[in-house]
Amino acid sequence: MTNVLLHRSRAFKRLAGSNVDILTFDGDTDYGVVRRTLEARGDLDPGIQIRNMWEELRAASDSALGKKLFQVRHRNKHFAPLGKGTGDNSLKRTRLADDGETVRQVDYFRADGSLLVSDRRDVPGKHKRNVTLCDHAGKPLHSWTRVSDLYYFWLDKVIGDDVAYLTIDSKTVANFMYQYRRDNAATIYLLHNSHLTAGEPAPYGRLTASRLAGLQHLDEFDAVATLTSAQHRDLTGLLGDGGNLHVIPNSRSLPDVEESDGGRERTKGVVVARLSSTKRLNHAIQVIANLEQDLRLDIYGSGSRHASLQSLINKLGVQDSVKLWGHRDGAAEAFQSASFTMLTSKFEGFGLTLVEAMAVGCIPFAYDVKYGPSDIIEDGVSGFVIDFGDAAAMTEALKSFLAKPEHEVAAMREAARRRARLFADDEVVRRWGGMFTQLEGQKQPVRGFDVRIKSADIRSTANGELVVEVEAASSRSLEAPIAHICFLGRASDVAIRELTEAEPVSSGRTAATYKAVIAAEKYQWPETGILDLFLDIRDSSGFARTRITASKSNTGKQLAENVSSYATKYGNLSLRFRADAD
Repeated sequence: MTNVLLHRSRAFKRLAGSNVDILTFDGDTDYGVVRRTLEARGDLDPGIQIRNMWEELRAASDSALGKKLFQVRHRNKHFAPLGKGTGDNSLKRTRLADDGETVRQVDYFRADGSLLVSDRRDVPGKHKRNVTLCDHAGKPLHSWTRVSDLYYFWLDKVIGDDVAYLTIDSKTVANFMYQYRRDNAATIYLLHNSHLTAGEPAPYGRLTASRLAGLQHLDEFDAVATLTSAQHRDLTGLLGDGGNLHVIPNSRSLPDVEESDGGRERTKGVVVARLSSTKRLNHAIQVIANLEQDLRLDIYGSGSRHASLQSLINKLGVQDSVKLWGHRDGAAEAFQSASFTMLTSKFEGFGLTLVEAMAVGCIPFAYDVKYGPSDIIEDGVSGFVIDFGDAAAMTEALKSFLAKPEHEVAAMREAARRRARLFADDEVVRRWGGMFTQLEGQKQPVRGFDVRIKSADIRSTANGELVVEVEAASSRSLEAPIAHICFLGRASDVAIRELTEAEPVSSGRTAATYKAVIAAEKYQWPETGILDLFLDIRDSSGFARTRITASKSNTGKQLAENVSSYATKYGNLSLRFRADAD
């Protein structure tokens, strides 16, 4: 339950009058305690409710859970509940494998002791799993081979016939929600952090493993929103745009402040951040030490790096200049009297503390990390964007700022306040409303379709580009289709997509030729492994991903010095980097 999610929910209710249900699937958290804690903090306003699947399934009557479905009879042979021991009041029992670690089965119970769900994970055969929902007598009502289908079952009960906009903040939930397609529900995946593994150069790099499934299926969401234009650009560069990408930043309730800065000390800085290695606050401390001036930096936050940072402060001899104050509620209010702040992180999802500082005229000095600062700050106008990790450059920028005439500093503070207004709640809620309205106009009844590959050609050009041309026919006519050639790494975190140009084939309305030209640096960067080729097509009603078939004309080609095409044992087209075998 993130502060960003709660803040956005309150803004929706306060500014748009929209009630918000926060839906959770976690079976191990006591949400009664969570609600009471949030209410005591004032974070759970009327009209915002937290709903948990396990709570509601336990409370549901047998009639509310629905009639027994056919597949339950078919799968009853895999239903083997663990049962509860005498006097056992727990709501969950787990069966482990012989190694004492691998989970083989989890059974969930109601408060009255009756079996609610039996989740077997060692079922023989193709699916390996059997998830069974039971009535109050412990008899099976519904059965599925994926736990996500239980989640979908509950979502259908929650939504009913209403129109719903499902904003997905969790990367874990996004990894299965891309398959949830309903006529009356729009799915919106909100990316809070980088889509690339830490340290990977943008735009071409390996995807974050924990977000892999969701990122590989972006076209199947009704909308995907990044927090910054920079991430939108990098995401599009690697994975293309299926016509559903948006940019909507995080927001803040900005205070009304006096524009006069006469009482502000130029040499006072404030940083609000976790004391963790990713925030790299040792750089901020080093900058203060480098300047050898009478400066003051107050750092608010707690974390595992407190002792090491204090040791660095002592080593550099800046105990009188830099203070670690620990966590304090309302620490961001310190920006009102501060002259500057610093952001030295290795990465950010957005950088809301920059907005909070700028809103009250506190000048930000921020590394150009992925993502946030370059979208928030106008370099040299409302703050300073410093090359990533360059503490010496940040030192020089702060030195220059301290020497500026007062009228120039005043102009920067005013520019910072003006820039922060772009991220105020009312502005951002308006952007959300615009996207919802757009989705309402675009949403069509879900209609799946199949695609048949009729022929495919692959070749390289003299300058190293890769040209892929596919003729394909769909099982129905497509409405404004957007197609990509898709490369997925075999059992890896690699995904590459390139937009195609489509030309209808005269033989019928459902056939077309799709052609993509992929730059050498875009498809050659993985350097190792195997890339399987697909044709992705998205239209207003559905999505299809189809494996591109191999032929004698498109296999056995040396496409680059270290890349060749080949036919898999199933007759499909793949690229192989040198030294990697099928």
